[in-house]
Amino acid sequence: MSIEVGIEKGKTMDIRKSNSALLEMAIADFFHCENLPDRAVESNCFCKILDVAKVVGSGFTVPSRKKIGGELLFSVFYYFETYQLTIQIFTQVNC
Repeated sequence: MSIEVGIEKGKTMDIRKSNSALLEMAIADFFHCENLPDRAVESNCFCKILDVAKVVGSGFTVPSRKKIGGELLFSVFYYFETYQLTIQIFTQVNC
């Protein structure tokens, strides 16, 4: 590995560590400000949110409370059925 490549990798690692720290602080701040139980970060639902958030582009907008309580409330079961089906198909193809 050349010196230039080593320096570039070091910068990338520093940026990732910094971004990880910022995300951790944002999550902690959200849970503290909204008075949510700390154990909620260990829930499968929260982990799914973070997994899906990794692949969403910068154009994503958070749904409004009315959308969450309305159309998304009624389509949540469809989503999870589709999500589970997608995972099953994906694992079958990659095995």
